[in-house]
Amino acid sequence: VLRSGRRSRRFESSHPDHSINGLRCGARVAKFLLVIAVFIVLYLLIRNHRRRGEAAAPPPPPHAENMVRCKVCGVHLPTSEAMTSRNEFYCSKEHLQIADRKRGGH
Repeated sequence: VLRSGRRSRRFESSHPDHSINGLRCGARVAKFLLVIAVFIVLYLLIRNHRRRGEAAAPPPPPHAENMVRCKVCGVHLPTSEAMTSRNEFYCSKEHLQIADRKRGGH
């Protein structure tokens, strides 16, 4: 109330429920909390996405080994498992013996 007894254009009540500034302040707090909640959700989504990426990555392959072909049957097998004779590779002792018989028979 002004000295003249009239109310001013911007009447402000002393009651907290009638405060216009109180509503503005509450809206600001709500916006602030909403922004914080959005940042927390984004952080959690990014963290989960990174964890999935790490877990989904396949383990490194074991040491690669050269493959060779059996002279008799043509099966491919690792060099460490192959039988060798005269720089030729065989998948088993039987195939090595077969190759030796064929060489001896000619």
